[in-house]
Amino acid sequence: MSQKQRDIQGDHVVIRTSVAGQTTAGTAAEFILGRAPYALEVTEVRFTPAAGITGAATNHFTATVRNRGAAGSGTTVMASKSYDNGVNETAWVGGTITLSATAANRLAAEGDTLTAEKLIVGTGLGMPAGVIEVIGRSRG
Repeated sequence: MSQKQRDIQGDHVVIRTSVAGQTTAGTAAEFILGRAPYALEVTEVRFTPAAGITGAATNHFTATVRNRGAAGSGTTVMASKSYDNGVNETAWVGGTITLSATAANRLAAEGDTLTAEKLIVGTGLGMPAGVIEVIGRSRG
């Protein structure tokens, strides 16, 4: 019998996806990260941009990871990070996106679609291309 990732205890990179980014400041965008390969609890989300991000007080963006569910219509926010004044990322290093404080919002069922979304605040800020990693553990 072969062992599957869902059978291994601990946290694992469940989804790793390159996102094209949206460098036009005032343009929102959403990117499909992938489907949950099994029922899981998200324990960390990381964003590694290909260019640095310098947050701004009035005009910035919020990076959000959503669970759109199996039908694609869900709205649950699993993690988010607002790149406002003093919130920066270093190119090729990146950092974590803050997980939802609500435990139930960090759960995904097998087959749920996870997305990354750039939300605009004020007139916005460009979001560079990069890699988003969803780390989690099996709930099975």
